Amino acid sequence: MNILRIGHWNSKCNSCGRDCDPHEKEHKTNLGYNAEIRAEPGCGVTYTHVTSDYIDDLSVNTVKKMRPDLTFIDPLEGIRKT
Repeated sequence: MNILRIGHWNSKCNSCGRDCDPHEKEHKTNLGYNAEIRAEPGCGVTYTHVTSDYIDDLSVNTVKKMRPDLTFIDPLEGIRKT
C-alpha cells in the first residue's frame, strides 16, 4: 500500500516519510523547509490510499474530497470501503 498522509499543515508520503504535494498521483515533488531535499525528486511511488492524522469529521470529509481517486484509510478503523 502506498499511502498519502494529508494533514492540516503538510502532507507526507508514507513510503519515504518526506513532505509531498497532496495533489500529485505519484510522489514526484518533495516539499518542506529543507532546500536540499526540495531539490531532489520524490521517491516515485504511485499513491493507492489516503489517510489523515486528524479524526474529526471535517478533516475526514476534506481529505476524501481532495482525493476521491484513492481508498480512504480511517486512522481509527483501518481501510473503509467507500
